[in-house]
Amino acid sequence: MSAAPQPWWRETTSAARSEVDPFANLPANGVVWRYTMTSFLRWLNDITWTSEWSKYGAVDSANRPLARPVIPNSRTRF
Repeated sequence: MSAAPQPWWRETTSAARSEVDPFANLPANGVVWRYTMTSFLRWLNDITWTSEWSKYGAVDSANRPLARPVIPNSRTRF
């Protein structure tokens, strides 16, 4: 279902236009994707975990960088 015919969609897309990056604009045809919150957080957590792991500077006994664990050691699991 498209939101394009709705007046609020036209107002929102015109107010949120990017002059720097046209690919950041909402689509004029009103077709967007919605993800469940837990799916989005899982995706975001993986990106963050991957990019932050190297900052820990963890090394093995031979002083070589350790590979990133598959999942962070966390008290909370989805």
